[in-house]
Parts: sequence; C-alpha cells; structure tokens
Amino acid sequence: ALCCGIRQAAREAVNHLIRAQALRPNDPRIGLLLTQAARTTRHLGQPVRIRAAMTDGANLLDGRAVEELAGMIEREPDLVDALLAIPESSPDKQVAAVLSSAIAQAMSRNPQRAEFHLHQAQVVERLGRADQAIIEHERAVALNPTLTRSLVELGRLYQMTNRPDAAISTLNQAAAAGAK
Repeated sequence: ALCCGIRQAAREAVNHLIRAQALRPNDPRIGLLLTQAARTTRHLGQPVRIRAAMTDGANLLDGRAVEELAGMIEREPDLVDALLAIPESSPDKQVAAVLSSAIAQAMSRNPQRAEFHLHQAQVVERLGRADQAIIEHERAVALNPTLTRSLVELGRLYQMTNRPDAAISTLNQAAAAGAK
C-alpha cells in the first residue's frame, strides 16, 4: 500500500489497505493510512467508500492503544483531521471518546500546543458537547490568538449557543487574523 501511495496510485493503495484492515481490524495505523488514502482518492475525483472495522471484542480504551495514539497525534496532529474525516457511524462515539483521551494525553505533555486544543474541541463537539468545545477553542485562541480555524469555529459555536455579540467579535478577530 505504501508503495502504491509513492507511485501516486491512491485507489490501489485503498484496496490494499482494506485487505490489511480485514486482517488487523483494530490496528490504528492501518486505519489512519486507509483514511489518508481514501481522502487522496476522493481529491482525485474517484469515488471511494470506507468504513470503520473493529472486532466486537476490541477494547478501544486500552491504555497502551490510547498511549500509542497520543504519541502519533503528538508527532502528526493532522491525524485528528484524518480520523474526523471518516463518515459518522455507529462506533463513532466510541472512536471519538478514544480520540479525546489520546488528545488529552498529548495535551498534558504539550500544554502550549494550541492545535491540540483545536482538535480536542472538534472531537468533543462531535460527541455533542458544544460547551466543552467552546472552552477548548477559547484555550487554543488564548495560546495562539491568530489560530483562524479555532476563531471561526468559536464564532460559529457562539452563534449556535445564542451569543451573537461574542460571535461577531470572534469572527471579526478571525477576519483580522486571516488578513495578516
């Protein structure tokens, strides 16, 4: 699959990774690579459909697995975007909970990295916790006042929670940050 990716054969890489995932359905690295290959395939205009594959006995909250995922997030924060790009499904809440735990571990070791708060906000919002998402975006912006993604999302969340003045102010701040 990796060789296919290097050769720019994203669709072929997806096919190999689907077979690999069938053999090792609980392997987070295979899941990540499959998500990235599928995203590339879609960007190339080729339709592709993937699904989360986990065995019934999978313990997603296994400490070692969460620790490994936290390390992967520390090295490659964009992994969170890739995982959130997977369409929502029945195991989504469980996967998001594990992802939230892993991001929390990464944040505890790197408290000054604003993007970890941004990603935690995205995950907790997917879990239906808009108030917690607001807190995480506010922390991200406190660490990096020009983090446009958090500013825009924060403005949207303020509007969604009936705080129009805060929404306007935050979106103006986002516009100013994006203009720099």
